[in-house]
Amino acid sequence: MKNTIHIREYILIRHTFHWPLNIYEYDVWLRKFSKLRYIQDKANLFKTYYISKIKQQ
Repeated sequence: MKNTIHIREYILIRHTFHWPLNIYEYDVWLRKFSKLRYIQDKANLFKTYYISKIKQQ
């Protein structure tokens, strides 16, 4: 399904921005802020990479 969402992700975004009130608004919000989300994904990738590097040392 195209509109399937991850509950954890929804809660995280709801907690962070207090904006989407229901699944439809969440869907619209995701399209609107997809670039922001892409940047956050890149930041998370970098963070996990960095943490794994530190743990290896």
